[in-house]
Order: sequence, then C-alpha cells, then structure tokens
Amino acid sequence: MKFEATGLSAWYGTAQALFGIDFGVGDREIVALLGRNGAGKTTALRSCVGVICRARGLISLDGNQIGRQPAYKRSRQGLSWVPDDRRIFANLSVEENLRLAARRGGRATQERLDEVVVAFPMLKGVIRRYGRELSGGQQQVVAIARGLMSRPQVLLLDEPTEGLAPVIMDSLADQISQLPAAFGVSVIMAESNLAFALNTSTRAIVFENGRVVAQEESAELRRSSDIQRRYLGLGVDEGPAAGTGRVPP
Repeated sequence: MKFEATGLSAWYGTAQALFGIDFGVGDREIVALLGRNGAGKTTALRSCVGVICRARGLISLDGNQIGRQPAYKRSRQGLSWVPDDRRIFANLSVEENLRLAARRGGRATQERLDEVVVAFPMLKGVIRRYGRELSGGQQQVVAIARGLMSRPQVLLLDEPTEGLAPVIMDSLADQISQLPAAFGVSVIMAESNLAFALNTSTRAIVFENGRVVAQEESAELRRSSDIQRRYLGLGVDEGPAAGTGRVPP
C-alpha cells in the first residue's frame, strides 16, 4: 500500500467518531470512502492529515510511520488535503492561490503550475481572477489544483462534488480519473455522490457509524444493490445520488 491507516480511532472531545478502522490506497490508485452523512468519512481524512483533536492508530506513507507527526510534517512527507469547504483565498488571484501551495519557488513552481493548467484547462481562463470572483465549480478545481502544487504522493479529497451542478461533475470526474496517470499520485476521496464515486474510483470502502462495513471493487459495488441500500440508503441509479448520470444501468 502507498498509504495505510490501521486501527484508526478518533474523538471529538469525549465523543468517539471512529472505531479502530483499517483502510488504505495503493500506488496510483483511486479509492472512494462512502457512507451516509456522519458515517465517519471526513473524520477519517482529517485524522490522516492530523487536523483532528485526538486520534489513535498507525498511519503509514510509503512504509514510514507518520501518525505521530504534526500536520505540516505529514504534508512535507507527501500528504495533501483538499477540504470540503475549499478554503480558497478570496483576495488572491487563482495563480497566487496556486503558487502559495508550492514548496519551492522559481522554475520548479512554474513547471508545476504549467502542469496543473494542462490538467485543468479551465484554469487558463481564470488564472488572473480573484478567489471571490469564482463560481463553486471553479473554486473546486482551483482547490484540487492547489492540492497538487506540493507534488504529493497521496491526495485526500473531501466531498469534491459538494454544491456542484451535474454538468460540472461530469467534467470533474474525468479530470480526477486522470490524476494518477498525469501526476503519479494516489487519491483517497470521501464522497456522498455514489455515481460520481463509483465512476471515478477503482475501489470503494463503505463506512457506517465510524466503522468500515464493506470494501469492494467499485465495479462490484455497482452491482451490489444490497450494500447500496443497506449502508448508503439508495442505489446508484436512484434519486439525487445518481448525479452525473454517467453510470450505465
């Protein structure tokens, strides 16, 4: 595994949110964390990057234990987190937002900037705009591109489709799917939109009440109506979770 969490538990104050879960992602793999709201997906990502008040368990990146390191050191080791609220700097331009996330200046930063603009063509048209001038979809693309500027080994995406229109989800799904090949990065994505998650990932991990209750190849989970209905509330082709409309029946 490129990245692995073992026996991971987490608390908000005295309330336990994760109960000894195990999950991970392989080299250049995309894994989706699925589950109803409050199942523990976001807490799992926050625990991995070290921004939750109390967590316990083993967290390894490339075989190195990083679970006792502060968040900034985990980032330097190769973890990059894109939170669900995006956190774009409103008074900075898109280019400034991106450059701030790079670890190095000069040619290395310019090369990475060029790479993310190629991967996300939308950026070219908004590169001089301020964060406050962007739509929700544009902000999400900038947030993901910013997460790639530090040349991470593992990219953690928290609810990338939150608040986005279906037509934007289609484009974003294609772009996320190409990240491992384009950047050599592994991706762990917490996502409530079932169709989007299964379109984009190779493997899915299902959470319920802070525990992992199922792990399947995404194609297999697509066929498992029992898991979908039992733990996720509805099937891929039902209601708002169908979202992108890209999964065939």
